[in-house]
Amino acid sequence: MSFNRSAATQATLESDSDIKNAVFGLLARREYSMKELITKLKPKCCDESQLENVLFSLQESGYISDERFLESFLRQRINQGYGPMKIRFDMRDKGISAEMLDFAMEEQEVDWFSQALEVYRRKFKGEENYDAKGYAKRMRYMMQRGFDAEQTRYAIDAKEE
Repeated sequence: MSFNRSAATQATLESDSDIKNAVFGLLARREYSMKELITKLKPKCCDESQLENVLFSLQESGYISDERFLESFLRQRINQGYGPMKIRFDMRDKGISAEMLDFAMEEQEVDWFSQALEVYRRKFKGEENYDAKGYAKRMRYMMQRGFDAEQTRYAIDAKEE
């Protein structure tokens, strides 16, 4: 079974307008960081320096914004129930600096303890009796979601209100 791609996604990006069209096509769906765009378009582009020049000019024009991407991605991850450690890890892969992320997280004013409690209650509602093995399972789940040990213990130890 073969997978058909449209001609636009298979074509190499040879001119500035080809690159711009590809970027606008991607940005129409969601925000991307500069690093993501470079990674995504580099295999399709003939000249890497031409790609970077076009992307930087679009960034200067305001079409590409790491700040806008960061705000959007951060809101999305928080709403999905991820903790600060997982978000930091994901952002590093997207090319966002730690300083930029710290600033954005402060602006969001997220109470990570209440976030951890909400995620915990959503996942483990109705399961109140558990042994040491169940406690370890809960700890692993919360830590894989990106919450630290203190936030995780708070969520597990909090009584139903």
